[in-house]
Amino acid sequence: MGLLSFLRRWTTSSSQLDLSPPPAPEVTLERAAPAMTVAPAMDELSDSAEPPGWWVPRVCDPAAARPAGTVDQTLYSRLVAVLDNPNIELPRLPQVTQQLLARMQSEDVDYKKAAELARQDPVLTANLLRLVNSVAYRGVAEVTQIDRAFARLGRRALCSFLIADGVKGIAIKVGGKQKSLGEELWRRSLASAVMMGFAAQRFGLSEDQSFLVGLLHDIGSLAILKVLYDHRVSGGAETSRATFDRVNREWHEHLGMRLADAWGLPDPLPELIGSHHREPRDDDPLKTTRYLLAMCDAAGEMLGYAAYVGHDFLNLACVKKLGLRDEPSTRTLLLEMAQAAETRMAAF
Repeated sequence: MGLLSFLRRWTTSSSQLDLSPPPAPEVTLERAAPAMTVAPAMDELSDSAEPPGWWVPRVCDPAAARPAGTVDQTLYSRLVAVLDNPNIELPRLPQVTQQLLARMQSEDVDYKKAAELARQDPVLTANLLRLVNSVAYRGVAEVTQIDRAFARLGRRALCSFLIADGVKGIAIKVGGKQKSLGEELWRRSLASAVMMGFAAQRFGLSEDQSFLVGLLHDIGSLAILKVLYDHRVSGGAETSRATFDRVNREWHEHLGMRLADAWGLPDPLPELIGSHHREPRDDDPLKTTRYLLAMCDAAGEMLGYAAYVGHDFLNLACVKKLGLRDEPSTRTLLLEMAQAAETRMAAF
């Protein structure tokens, strides 16, 4: 209830949850790269020319590309059977995190009492101190007391940290290949969150809500990671990347809606989590958020927070729908988005 009550302050919508099994895959919001254009080689540029921005696709080393791999059909069928179980055990946010979020509902937070609660989770405490003393937040003097760390961050930034840290803990606590997949998922989601929050005001959106959309839109993948981990612990084989990619592609939106319901996330988060790859209708009140999310996901792929994809970025449909063109104001926005991601990612 703490997470639900807190997030209700940030979000408004009347969308209803649809927990029916996922439909067959469909053509979705443009995220894959169209025909790639290649940036000019540096020796082709004049001495006075600026190097191309990150949004200009670079030539990729074919040897570094992810191999296609093969899908183990027997394992795939077993995983689907587990994912289709209505009683599947879904990941949960840590108890201390939930209790702290409940305390953050009041604008008059007692940081000393909140700090006493936070100390019950040493990992959370260490992460918080590292964040508050990072380049993004540090002041003149180093902070070593948790209550002072709370006061320096402020309630809104602290809540964003608590949710982000909780999701990070779920994503990377498993072992084996699932841990590296979890780390990749976490980096990609956090990068999208930071860039969405940074660019939100430009498009008339809430910074807080946009950050949460970017952070939580792929939480369905957390449930898939847990299923893969449980399968391996019970004596099953490691899951290949190809098998994970197929299962994730087909199931992460549906499981994301179920997880959003289990966590008590309010509208419009469940709807965005459950359908963020679909092309928005013209009358969709969330279409700007959807386009911004698609753009930030593509940016994360080009900036190295996920497997590199050489998008023809400025010609992506989502970028055009946001009204961005190849002009100085757009280039400034994209450079600042990348800088914000680098600074905040280092802080986390």
